[in-house]
Amino acid sequence: MKRTVLATALMCTTAAVVLTGCGGKKDAASSPAASAPAGAATATTATTATTTTAAKAAAGAGPLDGLTAQQISDKTVADMNALTSVHVVGQEMDGDTPAHLDVTVATSGKCLATVGEGGGDMKVISTTEYTYMKGDSTFWKAQGKDGVALGTALHGRWLKKPGKAASDPDLKEFCDLKTFMAGFTADNGAPLTKGAAVELGGQRVIPLTQHDSDGDLVVYVADTAKPYAVKFDEPGKDGAGTDGSGTITFSGFDKPLHVYAPPPSQTVTEDALTV
Repeated sequence: MKRTVLATALMCTTAAVVLTGCGGKKDAASSPAASAPAGAATATTATTATTTTAAKAAAGAGPLDGLTAQQISDKTVADMNALTSVHVVGQEMDGDTPAHLDVTVATSGKCLATVGEGGGDMKVISTTEYTYMKGDSTFWKAQGKDGVALGTALHGRWLKKPGKAASDPDLKEFCDLKTFMAGFTADNGAPLTKGAAVELGGQRVIPLTQHDSDGDLVVYVADTAKPYAVKFDEPGKDGAGTDGSGTITFSGFDKPLHVYAPPPSQTVTEDALTV
């Protein structure tokens, strides 16, 4: 399985498509990567510590006990790629800057997402006909002068674009389920180690540790007939919860996704928008 945690890249993708779609260009001198809130580097470390404390030895045997690490990984990849919907929550440190992601996505093309970095958030709602995007003031300010202008023009409303996000070459990275899952299930050839079963959130899981030069990645796999990955835990290259560290959880497997467009009074189309 691929080791990369995607939250930071997804935030940048969303910012780019919004600004580009409205004819603006990001002011590089005002990049959100330039600064971060004090204490931001402790967020992922705390999450990892909580996981370690919560995980305890699980008694009995499960469907994955007799399988090797690679066999479990292969089954997990197959089942994750066959999902019709999933809810994913993640956070990552990009240098000293925290990034986060909360997305629910389905093969229908429907998508609900919040992505952010450095204290700012961008929300995405995608139906099968339109995509709606809305950033808060901190997010727009972090995008530079063009971002501020766009945020001012929107005045708290949603930007309405025709077409579902899954068809957008940028937004599909997290609003097209197949593309999204490919980012987690691609095999980079790094060796895997199978750990003893533990209990995570009341569920018996098997930890698979992937080793490479960038540090270890632990994938917790549900010890069930469908061994979905329920958590990715990446302590970062230095193991200290700093640059490159991140945690992602998966839930809501194959659950129906209901998406509702914002009221017309709270939206504005690209054609009607001037910045």
